[in-house]
Amino acid sequence: MPTQTFEHLAETRRTSFIEAAFDEFLQNDYENASVTQIVKRLGIGMGSAYRYFENKKELYFYLKSLAEKEKMAYVMPVLEAGISDFFEMYRELFRVGLQF
Repeated sequence: MPTQTFEHLAETRRTSFIEAAFDEFLQNDYENASVTQIVKRLGIGMGSAYRYFENKKELYFYLKSLAEKEKMAYVMPVLEAGISDFFEMYRELFRVGLQF
């Protein structure tokens, strides 16, 4: 999870870091994703990244958590629609999940 230092960053800096980290993990699998590339892209020191997250694994799980929250917010209207047929609701969740 992120450190207090990361939580207290200005919103624009925090958002830039998250976007750069997502891009790095989208372009590379976990093993090949590089914190070095993230900090190079942002023009910050390597030490900054490790003041934000203890290690790459913590960063990865934080990004995973953000993506899960975003997806849940995206599919929530299906759950709130009151579809009474379980299979119809499940198909709609699947369809909306794919759109996400």
